[in-house]
Order: sequence, then C-alpha cells, then structure tokens
Amino acid sequence: MTFTPIASGAYTGTFTITDSVGTQTASLSGTGVLPATDALSPLSLAFAPEQLTTASASQQVTLTNTGDTALTLIAAQIASGDFTVANACGNSLNPHSTCALNVQFQPQSIGRAAGLLTVSDEYRSQSVALSGTGVAPPGVSLSPIYTLGFPTTGVGQTALPQTVTLTNNGGLPLQLHGTELTGDFAMLDGSNTCGATLAPANACTFQIVFAPTAAGARTGALTVTDSAPNSPQTLKLTGSAIDFALSPDGETTVTIASGQNAVFPLLFTPSPTLHGTATLTCAGVPLNAACKITPASISLDATATISVVVLTGVQGAALAAKSAPGQRRPALWLAVLLPLGLLALGRRRLPRLASLAILCCLLFPAGCGAGRQLPPSGSSGGPPAQLPVTPAGTYPIVVSATSAGLTRTINLTLIVK
Repeated sequence: MTFTPIASGAYTGTFTITDSVGTQTASLSGTGVLPATDALSPLSLAFAPEQLTTASASQQVTLTNTGDTALTLIAAQIASGDFTVANACGNSLNPHSTCALNVQFQPQSIGRAAGLLTVSDEYRSQSVALSGTGVAPPGVSLSPIYTLGFPTTGVGQTALPQTVTLTNNGGLPLQLHGTELTGDFAMLDGSNTCGATLAPANACTFQIVFAPTAAGARTGALTVTDSAPNSPQTLKLTGSAIDFALSPDGETTVTIASGQNAVFPLLFTPSPTLHGTATLTCAGVPLNAACKITPASISLDATATISVVVLTGVQGAALAAKSAPGQRRPALWLAVLLPLGLLALGRRRLPRLASLAILCCLLFPAGCGAGRQLPPSGSSGGPPAQLPVTPAGTYPIVVSATSAGLTRTINLTLIVK
C-alpha cells in the first residue's frame, strides 16, 4: 500500500477487504507535504562604477524556499576576485523562508569586470551574472605644484592676482569640501570657478592675491579639502613686503626771500632686513624755483638722512631750466643766463647787447617770466635786463619716496617773502 498525495495537507481513507468470513475495514490517514524549493532572484547584478580597491555597497540575491521541508546543502561562491559574497543563509533554509546572499564589488583593475555567483543546494546549482566597472580614484593636482611666489609688495598694497588651477585627473567626480588660506593671502572675490563638484578630466581655477600687513618675508598656505584619497592638497604661498617712513629731521616750515635757498632735513626709516631702493621726488615748487634732493635714491637696508633744498630766484630758475624736458631747454637757459652776461660787459657794448637780450625775451617769453629789473651799469640808455624772481607766497611742498609700488610722503611748507 502506498500513499501518494497530490497536494499538501492531511488525507484520510478506508481500506476494505471482503472474504469468506466477511468484510473487514481499516482506517487510513496521511499528510501530504511539498518538497523544498530553491528560487533565486535576481539572476544578474550590475554595479555602478567604483574606484579601485574600494568596496561598493552590498546588493542582495534572495533564495526562497516555499516548500514544507528544509532546503539543505546550501553553498555560495564567486570565482572572480572583483566580487565577494557573504552567505546569510547558512547551509540550510527552513520551510516557507527566505535568506539573502550579499554581494559586493571591489575592483582590482580599471575597466569592465565580470563575475559569476554560483549557488548550490541539495537539488542543483544556479548562477547569477555579476558586472561592474573599475575606475581610477580622483587624481587631484594643483598648479603651480609646490609654491606660488608673489613679487615684492608694499605694506598696505595688494599685488596683482595669480591663478591656481585644480585638475581632476581621476575617473570619478571630485567632491570639493572647501578651501582655506593662511597668512597675508586671500582669494579674489568672484574668481572661484570650481563649485561643489569637479567632473573627471576637468579643471577649475581661482585667483590668489597678496596683501601684506607687515614688512619682510611673508608665508602662507592654500589648502584644498576634497574627496580624493590624498586630501587635503596644499600649496605653499610666499611673498616679500616692504615698508618705510619719511619723517622730519628739522623744520618743516622755512621762510626765505627770493634768491635764497630753503633746506629741509628729513629722515628715511625702512623696516629691517629689506633690500632694494626707493626713489625720491619733490612736487609743488613755485615759479622760478627748483627742488634738489640729496640723495635722489636711497637704499632700503638702513636708516639715512635726506636733504631737500628748494632753490629760488636765479639759481632756482637755472636748475628748473636745466631739468625742463622738451625742445625749449636752450631758450630757457638763454633767457635765464643772458641777463647775467650783461653784467660782465663793458660800457661800450652794453646797449647793443641789451637790445639783443630784449629780442631774445620777445622770441622766448617762457624764459622771461616773473622777474625784476637789473639797471645797466653804464649811463647809456636801453631797456633794463630781467633777473628771475620767485613770487612771494606760501607753497606746500610734497616730498615722496617710492619703491615697489609703495609711496610714502611728507608735507613741507615754503614761505617766500
């Protein structure tokens, strides 16, 4: 007698036998059960691109047993070294249960990767196709590579901006977390083109400015924090700053008569450990006057005294004529010096030469500005000669020292009576 259920569940029946004695019966009972099943899902897994030697998030393959008995002899393995599996099922699966096989992708080389997950049990072996792509990690480079140097800049000034380039040489987007600058260096407003993410094989730029707050060698650093394995990237920043001062070393207001010289002693004080030179200039001198600075340029490596002399009258006009640019310099010299020559001549030739002097002044009026009359030395008639005179008044004189774009000034006052 056999029992062959056609479905799961309890079954009953009766066994009847009839013989010469009579009819005999027996009760029959049995339970039908479904065999274990091994449904596997899904049958393929595709992973997103992953950078080398970095494990991806797990993806699951589910094994389902809808039978009434346990599924036994479960095993899972992957031959490829780019994929790994964690078997959460163990070696058996209870009736009407599911379990997970967790697969990770960890590429060992750049390019496409393929693998096969094999799941075996008491009945058979099944396969799940695996695929993914290995990519290079973000390769970040800063240009310049090691150091960005700025030219010598005056304290309180700002050097021209310089550009730094950030390049993503890797196969994945680079996540930018932030930049930091130290020292007397700053990012120029609006110059950052990088954004929050930098695509593979792309570059972005930003500009750095140097604004020193003290003299001497200045150093700082640019630090870029991102998702690259070698984060953060650092660039050294260097620059040199100068500073100096002009101060009075005597009177700043001098009163003289035209024809006299005014002397203003000054003190030039640079910051220590500086190199280079500063150029000195003078502005604001009146008519028929000139400014002479000694020395005209000065080294930045030591404190020094400076003499500023304002020459007026004949000497001032002569020096101004000598320093005047353009084609009229000979005319100015002639207009200034000719009257002086008349004084050295004898009486006989004086009237004729005096007439020549008047003609020169008519031809070159710029050389015969404000002046005073010089009477002839003899009794002969003729126009009086003119000597340059500096007009009376109060004049602000500005002396400037300039080096590497930095200018320091001092105000002086000249009073001509």
